[in-house]
Amino acid sequence: MKVRVHGAAREVGGSCIALESEQSKIALDYGIKLDKVTDEYPKNFDAIVVSHAHLDHTGSLVRLSKSQNTQLIVGSKITRDITIDLLLDMIKIQNDKTGGEVYTEAAVAKVRGSWLPADYFSLPGLTVKLYSAGHVAGAKMIGINSEDKTILYTGDFCLHNTNILNGCNVDELPQSPDVLITESTYGGRVRCSRNRLVKQ
Repeated sequence: MKVRVHGAAREVGGSCIALESEQSKIALDYGIKLDKVTDEYPKNFDAIVVSHAHLDHTGSLVRLSKSQNTQLIVGSKITRDITIDLLLDMIKIQNDKTGGEVYTEAAVAKVRGSWLPADYFSLPGLTVKLYSAGHVAGAKMIGINSEDKTILYTGDFCLHNTNILNGCNVDELPQSPDVLITESTYGGRVRCSRNRLVKQ
């Protein structure tokens, strides 16, 4: 199994991790960078698995409309629906700024048409299972099994319950993954207690 980071390594935004076995190749997220180009991201995946709808994890999906390959996109139904709304808003802003038409609503419709809402799927030599991440509605952590190895990819996650969502249940996750790829944007920041944040 080969792991290649195309975006979000020591930077914020543009999440895209490629996993390649001898038989299959998938991407974990396909985000956009607000201040950099993501046109170099490969378009030859068998599937793109989306952790959650935020544009730093989904914003480059419209680029796939220009690919000759039909890309399978997998994620929760809630993530799909929110992603579609966010992509439509993003391309409206992009087109207004450029004065042209960078992407059309047809590109977003192609993303929706390629999306499989599922918590489990398999490809030759590779299985993928999604687990609740507790970050936002529909957010998932992604577990991959291939070549006798287990990889866990977190995207953004939240371990504690909030007023609207239950936190991630770590007991449901793979307990001894061979590789852990985790979101760490706030990894070096100590936050005050949840009760104090709510009262503020």
